[in-house]
Amino acid sequence: MTAAHVRWPWCDLSGIWDTVRAHALRWDAQKRGFRSNRYWNATPSFIGLLGETVYGRYMGLPVDYALRLEGAPGADFPGAEVKTAGGRHWRNPHLLHPPTGPWLAPRFVLAAIDERLREGALVGWVAAAELRAAPCRNWGYGPQHSVHHARLRPFPLPFLSRHCACGQRRTWSWLTGAWSGHACANTSHGQEALSR
Repeated sequence: MTAAHVRWPWCDLSGIWDTVRAHALRWDAQKRGFRSNRYWNATPSFIGLLGETVYGRYMGLPVDYALRLEGAPGADFPGAEVKTAGGRHWRNPHLLHPPTGPWLAPRFVLAAIDERLREGALVGWVAAAELRAAPCRNWGYGPQHSVHHARLRPFPLPFLSRHCACGQRRTWSWLTGAWSGHACANTSHGQEALSR
C-alpha cells in the first residue's frame, strides 16, 4: 500500500470495472473523429468515467452514463466537475483544466484511479475561481491550469455520513464544509470531521 492509498479515501471498482469500460467504449466510438475530442490515450472516456463513478459513490449520487450525440448537458454533478488522473499520473496527480473551459461548475474535484488494483480515490477539490487563477503548464496536451494534489482541499474521512454521539445520523457537506442533518449539543462535528 502506497502513501497515496493511506491519505485518500479509496473504493473498490473491480465489480463495475468492465461495465464502466463498456460505457466508455460506446462513448469513444460515438465521438471518434469529432474535432472537439482529445485523444490522450486509447480509451479517453474510461478513466474519466471511473473518476465520476468514485465521486458518485461517495456523494450518493447516480452517474450519468447516457450516450448523447451533443455531449453532456452541463457539469458532471450538481455543483461539481470531476477530473481524473490515471495511468502513471495517479500517484502524484495534478488537477488539470484547459484555460478555454468550459467552466461548468463552482468546484472541481480530482479523482485518482489505480488501474492495477482497480481502485479509485477522491484526492481533493478546488473552487473554480482558484483553478482559473492557477498557473498553466503544458503536460504534452497543450496549456492546462494545473493544481498539485497537495494544494487541494481534502475530503474528510470517513466521507459521507456517520452517527453522532447522540445517536442521530449526520452528513458531511463538502459544499458548506460542515456536518448537517440534526442539531445537538455536540459542537465538535466540524473539527472531528477534519481531524480524521
